[in-house]
Amino acid sequence: RGSPCGNPVVPVIKLCGNPKTCEWMAENIDVDVSSIIKGENSVEELAEVLWVKMKNVINGDKTQAEKLGFNDIAIWRNTASPFQYMHCK
Repeated sequence: RGSPCGNPVVPVIKLCGNPKTCEWMAENIDVDVSSIIKGENSVEELAEVLWVKMKNVINGDKTQAEKLGFNDIAIWRNTASPFQYMHCK
C-alpha cells in the first residue's frame, strides 16, 4: 500500500506493481509496473519506462501528486511511542 502524499520540496514519483492497487488508485500512480507480475514486460523494459518518467519530471512535467495538489508531508515511524503505553483514566 502507498500514500497519495506528495512533498512540497521535491517531486514524488509513485510507482506501483500491484494490479489491483494500480486500478483502484490509478489517478495517484505515475508509473504502473504491474505488467511485470503479469509477465507482459521485463524489468529492463519497465526500468526504461521509469527512467523516461524521471527525466520528464526533472525537466518540468508534473507528477500525479503535484497535479492533484497533494503537497503535504507524512512522517512514518516504525518505533514505539511512549504515549501508546500511557493509559488515561
